Amino acid sequence: MRFSRGLWVVFLGGMVAAVAFAGGGRDLQKLRADAAQGSVEAELALASAYMFGDGAARDESEALKWFRTAAGQGSAEAQMSLGMIYLGGQGVPKDESEALNWFRRAGEQGLVEAQVMLAGIYATGQGAALDEREAAKWLRLAAAKGDAGAQNNLAWMCANGRGTAQDPVEAARWYRLAADQGFAAAQLTVGQMYSAGFSVARDDMEAARWYRLAAEQGLPEAHMTLGQIYEKGLGVPQDLLAAYIEYSRAAAAGVEGAARERDRLAGKLPASDLQAALAKAPPTVGKLGGR
Repeated sequence: MRFSRGLWVVFLGGMVAAVAFAGGGRDLQKLRADAAQGSVEAELALASAYMFGDGAARDESEALKWFRTAAGQGSAEAQMSLGMIYLGGQGVPKDESEALNWFRRAGEQGLVEAQVMLAGIYATGQGAALDEREAAKWLRLAAAKGDAGAQNNLAWMCANGRGTAQDPVEAARWYRLAADQGFAAAQLTVGQMYSAGFSVARDDMEAARWYRLAAEQGLPEAHMTLGQIYEKGLGVPQDLLAAYIEYSRAAAAGVEGAARERDRLAGKLPASDLQAALAKAPPTVGKLGGR
C-alpha cells in the first residue's frame, strides 16, 4: 500500500477548511501562539500548513512535530495523519507497523476514515498480516456510522462468508443501505438481487430501476446490464435501440464482451436506427463500430 497525496488531500481537505473557517483567517504567528497554548485546532492547522506549504514554507519535519503534538492530545485526525505519513514514508522512514499503530488509535476513537483504512489493510494483507475477521470488524464499525463504501464491502463479506458468518439477509441489508446512499456498485448489486430473487422477492421492474440509477452515475457494468434487460424486455419494454446504446456505453468503458454484444445487435437494427443511437449516445460511441 503506497502513500497517496491524493488520499491525503481528500482526508485533510475538509479538516483544514474547517480549521481555517473557525480561525477566521488567522496568520501563522497567531496559529503558533495558539498552538503553544495547547490549541489542537491550531496545531492541526500548523501541521497542514507546513505539510503542503499553505501559508508557510513547506517543512515536513515541522509538520510532523505538530501532528505529533496534536496526536498526543488525543486528536484522531492527527493520529490518522501520522498513519498516512508513516505508511508512505513522507518525511520519515516508511514504517507500516507505526502507521498501523496510529490508524488503530484513530479508529478506536471512532474516526471512520481510519476504520476504513484498517479494514483495507487487514483485507489485503498490505501493511499487516491478512486477517479477514479484523477487516470485517473495522468495516462493521465504519458501516454502522453510515460509510457507504464500508457498507458495500461488509455486505460482500457477509454474502461470501469472508471474515464473518455467511448471512445473505445481512448482506442484503448492508447493500441496500449503501445503495440508498447512492453508492453505484451497491445499486448494481441490489438490482441483481431483485433480478435473481436473492433475499428479496424477484422484481424485474425494481431491478431495472436500480440498474438505471447505477448507470446514471456512469458505472460501466450497469450500462452492460441495462443493455441486456432492454434487449430481453425484463422489467422494461423491449427496446433494441436502447440496448444498443447501453452496450455502446459499456464498450466505451472497456467492459468485456460489450463491444461484441453491441456489434451483434447492430446487425438487427436498420441503419436509420443506428444513426439515431449515435445521436443519443456519448461521442465515443461513434468511434466504436456498428453501421
